Amino acid sequence: MGRQRNKANKRKAAARASVPPDYAMLSCNILDFANTALWVQQEIQRQKISDNPQDVRLTVDGARPHVRWSSMAAVAHFNVGRALELMLKFLLQRNGKSYPPGYQGHLLAFLHNKLPQLVKERIEDTYQEMLGGKSLVFYRLIRNDVPLPASTDNQKVTSFQSLLAFLDKDAKLAEKSYELCDPERQGQWRYFVGDIAPLVQVVRIVMDQVDSYTQPTEGGEQENQVA
Repeated sequence: MGRQRNKANKRKAAARASVPPDYAMLSCNILDFANTALWVQQEIQRQKISDNPQDVRLTVDGARPHVRWSSMAAVAHFNVGRALELMLKFLLQRNGKSYPPGYQGHLLAFLHNKLPQLVKERIEDTYQEMLGGKSLVFYRLIRNDVPLPASTDNQKVTSFQSLLAFLDKDAKLAEKSYELCDPERQGQWRYFVGDIAPLVQVVRIVMDQVDSYTQPTEGGEQENQVA
């Protein structure tokens, strides 16, 4: 635990050194959301909580494993979603771009698409490096008996942009923070990303090397002033 804490502190210090002083707190927020998401996922694995709806054993708090797994996965996805949203908005500001307020300003794919092409390419390279040639696995969860949706295999979720679009469309991270927020989706199929570690690693690397994800100005220097 001590080594992990030291590594996390070093990442935060590096990020703070790369951003304007007024945005040091935002940098910490981004990393804290990302690290919390990964910690929750690791707790699911450590406690060996099953996502099998047929598992009738109760967890230590009296919940069925499937319910506890769904809850913790939702919390992990909410946190990684907030980390990605804030990271993208921070990069937009760093690159002199704006984003609209309201619902559209929370859509991950929309925010990502507004970044300069060079920055998007660098994020994509980082994402693919974190995947290491592997594909993300998606879990399907259901509450009631409704038709099975199309498989994710047919949706070509291979690039960072397509993954963000998929999270916007299915998980609806812009609308959903916890179960009670979205009662009309009760009984519908939902997907969860089986391993959010690659997404967390993308956030960590971008924030640790934020200057590399800032498009150079015409004079050859990177723009540090936030628009």
